[in-house]
Amino acid sequence: MSTTDAKQLHIRVLLIEDDPESASSMIVMLRRRGMKVSHVLSGEEAVKVFDSSAFDVVVADIRLGGMSGVDVLRELRRDHPDFPIILLTAFDTIKTAIEAVQLGAHDYIQKPLDKIDDLIEPIRRAVRHSELITENAALKDRLQRLASEILVTEEKERHGLACDFHDTVGQSLAYAKMKLEAALAAAPENSASGGSLKEIRGILDDVIQQVRTLIFNVSPPILYDLGLEAALDSLVVLARKNDGAHIHYRTGDVSALLSRELSVVLFRAVRELLNNAAKYAKAGNITIELAERDGTVAITVEDDGVGFDAEEVLAYKADHFGYGLFSVRERLKNYDGKMQITTRKGGGTRITLSVPVQKAKKVQDSL
Repeated sequence: MSTTDAKQLHIRVLLIEDDPESASSMIVMLRRRGMKVSHVLSGEEAVKVFDSSAFDVVVADIRLGGMSGVDVLRELRRDHPDFPIILLTAFDTIKTAIEAVQLGAHDYIQKPLDKIDDLIEPIRRAVRHSELITENAALKDRLQRLASEILVTEEKERHGLACDFHDTVGQSLAYAKMKLEAALAAAPENSASGGSLKEIRGILDDVIQQVRTLIFNVSPPILYDLGLEAALDSLVVLARKNDGAHIHYRTGDVSALLSRELSVVLFRAVRELLNNAAKYAKAGNITIELAERDGTVAITVEDDGVGFDAEEVLAYKADHFGYGLFSVRERLKNYDGKMQITTRKGGGTRITLSVPVQKAKKVQDSL
């Protein structure tokens, strides 16, 4: 017998039924199948004794003396949105059935029950469905933790690579530039050798700039040395050169509120949004604002581009653009963060990333 089957044989049922004869019949049926049944006569009593850790499923008659079964469903759903609740009725109406389904009833069964499985099987399905929801939530939480761990590991590797590249290739190029300047100073004025050295200097300057850009793209040292505000300022300067858009950057002092790990997450997110605005939205003007307000650290990226269908993109149906936004949203969830999108086709886009200050301060810095 599997673990799931064993659990199913010991399902704990809270039965709400004010008809003693009907209740007695159902209790016998359920206990014969190995289920543990607790019986109450009213919805009010059920709400008082209900404990999601003490029961696996609630079975309630719709018509009760005080609170109805639908009232019980509505009350329990407030704090336990996924708990399995089955409603029974001898007076089946479409209106009541629709209301029960809308409120989240797992099943809606008409009395009298013709055979035992009319109740047993719905109970088993409801409990199994609840177990799957719990398992899914646990797996999702684990995946989010793994994603966070992968981000930290990846960033450590990136930062190490950027530092090594700066200390080796970067320093060698700087030394070569210094030697070249000395040779150029010693070369005769307007000589052929002097002209060649100037040409080499131009090439070397381009290579040095390319190496600096590469280091910045891999892992910007300024993010570690001076914080998120300064790193975003450098990102904006670089984007202005490469993308040609008019980018406006407004910032407040939030470095003290952010761990290095969260700073990396937000920096990558803004870089993704900035790239989307320039590449996909074809924006001519982009505004980035970083501030602390209403107990949150918030970053807003707004553009005057072509806009998009947010629902379609976040459903992961729009190539890399959709994946990028999906990735940003999922990473923020690890820090109780949110992404709000206001956009329409042809009407520009405004995306705000926010993380609670209290959560931001509690993040354990792993970088």
